[in-house]
Amino acid sequence: MAFPTTLNQSILEFLESANSAENKIARCRCGAIMQYQGTTFFYEGQRWKVELPFCLRCNPSRGASTHDA
Repeated sequence: MAFPTTLNQSILEFLESANSAENKIARCRCGAIMQYQGTTFFYEGQRWKVELPFCLRCNPSRGASTHDA
């Protein structure tokens, strides 16, 4: 795999690969099962829907409410 040469390329590669099955984290370092929050990123006229992992045990306030941007 070639390394990205610019910040722009790095961002695009991250967004393209963010929902890859191999990037899914099943368990947190504390041992709890990870939860996922759907998030939309906008960059250079494109849109990506990405599932970001979080742990309710380590971040209990994450599950308390949702916020619209």
